[in-house]
Amino acid sequence: MTLLHRWLAGSFFLGWLLKIRLQPALVESSLIIKILKWIADRVRDLLRGSWFLSWLVRGGCQSGTAEPGLIGTIFVRWWDRLLRFLWFLGDRARPLIDGSVLLSRPEAAVGLVLALAVGADLAVNQSRGSALAVKVCLLLLGLLLVVWRPTREWRRVSLVGKFLAWWNGYRETAPGERPGMEYSLFLVVAYCLVDYVLRTYSPYPLLVGVWDELLFILIAGILLVRVGLQNLTLRGTGLLLPFLFYLVVYVFLFIIKSPETAPAVEGLRVYLQYTLWFFVAANLLFNRAQFKWLCDVFLLVVFMVALYGVYQYYVGVEIPKSWYDSKVETSITTRVFSIIGSPNVLGSLLVLAIPVSLSSMLTSRSSLKQVVYGGVFLTMLACLVFTLSRGAWLSLGVTVILLGLWLDRRILWGLLIVAVLTPVAVPSVYDRLAYMTTPEYMASSERGGRIGRWTKTLATWQSAPATGVGLGRFGGAVAARYYPNDSFYADNFYLKTGAEAGWLGLGALLLLLVAGIRLARSSLDQVDDPHTLALGLGVFAGLLGILAHNAVENIFEVPMMATYFWFFLGLLAALPQATGKAGTLREHYEEA
Repeated sequence: MTLLHRWLAGSFFLGWLLKIRLQPALVESSLIIKILKWIADRVRDLLRGSWFLSWLVRGGCQSGTAEPGLIGTIFVRWWDRLLRFLWFLGDRARPLIDGSVLLSRPEAAVGLVLALAVGADLAVNQSRGSALAVKVCLLLLGLLLVVWRPTREWRRVSLVGKFLAWWNGYRETAPGERPGMEYSLFLVVAYCLVDYVLRTYSPYPLLVGVWDELLFILIAGILLVRVGLQNLTLRGTGLLLPFLFYLVVYVFLFIIKSPETAPAVEGLRVYLQYTLWFFVAANLLFNRAQFKWLCDVFLLVVFMVALYGVYQYYVGVEIPKSWYDSKVETSITTRVFSIIGSPNVLGSLLVLAIPVSLSSMLTSRSSLKQVVYGGVFLTMLACLVFTLSRGAWLSLGVTVILLGLWLDRRILWGLLIVAVLTPVAVPSVYDRLAYMTTPEYMASSERGGRIGRWTKTLATWQSAPATGVGLGRFGGAVAARYYPNDSFYADNFYLKTGAEAGWLGLGALLLLLVAGIRLARSSLDQVDDPHTLALGLGVFAGLLGILAHNAVENIFEVPMMATYFWFFLGLLAALPQATGKAGTLREHYEEA
């Protein structure tokens, strides 16, 4: 703004703009200003009263005190019985666990099992190269979990513990308080890195395709154990009824439209499996320190991914010619994909992470933290530019505009500056965007691009508008595996859902998404800590960016992105309880 002021002051034609001085009374009594304020108030009231769009404004998603109704009453009664049964089991098991050396230290039990299993494998099989190195590392990790037991005094006194406490800024759970932090969730936020390591270096090929399912079963088991032993209540019930409706609809579609069972099962898995991460995250977030650590570890992982992407651009990594129109876009020499394998999926991951880094940078009080978060933000932004993913660019634009309206208006000015300077600094960006306005692009898109695919998808949907052609049979990865000669990627997850599940399945999906977005916004409105609120708004904006990107890509078909979306949505739903007092303990539930 200072440079703009100097430029205007030295301008012969526009310098008079700075000499205009309007009296406050003149501004307040201006008819134009009053009309604009009246229009803004009416738009805000309209959005606040809309069930679908109330999440755009603060306070628009507050739930009322309506009667639960017959179904709600029955549900609450069964929910109460389930909790009391888990508490009963926990009361009976607690003396056994307290008297056991291994069960009282679950990390030691896990380390012992890991060390014994890997040690037996090394003794039986002759491993070499990277497989041997990975197995030795796993063996050492198991032994470390058995013998190393850092105390709270060590965390408080050591330099590492002091630095981590300073960086996070929030007090951890005191020794006498329960529940404590759930560390297994860090594996979820590091999904892309863990998946890459297993795909590249795992000595156990069977783990590559099922490790995320095994991780979910493990963490869900931990949740049930903690509910019983620590007398917790289950959260996330605000989305349970929409999810049950969603579940019933897709099971119904699976039953009536499954001419071939295998693709239908995989298609059903795409829609149902990853939504369960919402309930895991909503019930295992206990304090603000844990939320910030999860976000920071996620940023660290994505930063490493983005840094490798920038390196790929520097060395000019080779890419298939199908990733761009080589006859027209002659200035494009590479598109980065890092360890993800796809520029578009990498772009979607960055769309989720960039608003989180931006909100962390703007709300940090320490200059060192601002520099660190600023470096992370710029690296991610550069990597996103180098993906040359137009869909990701547009999705980030939507995300940044919303974050600027909610958090800080300076973000909008920054977006404008980046939008103007990037095409100048990176000519391939300008060529990529300008090509969209040419007749050649329209002809190419209609012939074999998105427009042609969307047209075919709509035609397929019209053949069975209510229930679709069947799950797993059109427009996605499952159909491409089972019907390689007759399938293609629809490049629009919503149209693909309509073609496979009809308006019934698409309506259930949109209802679940809107209910989840409303729940997340309502939870953010209840957060009173400004730093946690700003971080939550960054996550919320990133989730909306993923929804926008789904309009031009099948993002929810990627297990990593679907897991991240529902997991972070669950974290947002749990923020009011995590930022307040305990609120989840058994005595509070019974008093209510």
